Amino acid sequence: ATAGEVTSAEVDVTVTEPITVTSVEITNYPESVSQNASIEAKDVKVTVSYSNGSSEDDVTPDSVACDTSKIGTAKLTATVGGVTSDPVDVTVKEASAKFTKLTKVDDVVSGTYVVAALVGDDHIGIGSAITLTSSKIKNCETVTVNNGTISTDDAEDFALTIEVVNGVVYIKDSNNKYLGYSSSTNLSLSDTAYEWQIEAGKNGTFRIYSKASTTRALSYRAGDQNCYGAYSTTNITSGSTEYFDLELFKL
Repeated sequence: ATAGEVTSAEVDVTVTEPITVTSVEITNYPESVSQNASIEAKDVKVTVSYSNGSSEDDVTPDSVACDTSKIGTAKLTATVGGVTSDPVDVTVKEASAKFTKLTKVDDVVSGTYVVAALVGDDHIGIGSAITLTSSKIKNCETVTVNNGTISTDDAEDFALTIEVVNGVVYIKDSNNKYLGYSSSTNLSLSDTAYEWQIEAGKNGTFRIYSKASTTRALSYRAGDQNCYGAYSTTNITSGSTEYFDLELFKL
């Protein structure tokens, strides 16, 4: 072989689910790749050949576009320094269902939701099995939100049912108890549906307030309280660091 000619080379690829190239190893270095080079996944050209006969070239390793026709076993090859790996079997799966953040009142329809308040950088979610302590919801924890979505795994302990009928909102927990307003800042749980209404929030995306007592809203109070109650709407002002309206994520 003449100088610089590649007589043989191998590229080993390690992948995980979903399709993500986690490591690439050149086991017989071509001239175009320094033997001391650190090959990162982002520098690798990836080709995926799908079970439906289609293929994609030059896709980014950590973001392989997929539709349902591509589900099944696919072949992935990686090319670096002009050398291509042997095909690696990968499984293309349908994307997992996610809870997606809503931004418009008109998009709030009956379904399964995570109800949370955005406090600083944290989303504080209401637990799926609501318990009241001194008529407040204190079984609330931080829920993981990534790019406006919550995975079904992360939402498992926070999923609530919201029913919307002719503009009236009903909130039901995993024990089929309806969340309602009783008096003062107090909430209630009952077998009887309680009527709420919804509008755009002042310190959060949505405001859910009592239909019967319109100045009382389901809201989160931070500080010493760290709980959900039926607080006066006059307290929930833009920029407040104590009282917060709601964020809704729909499955």
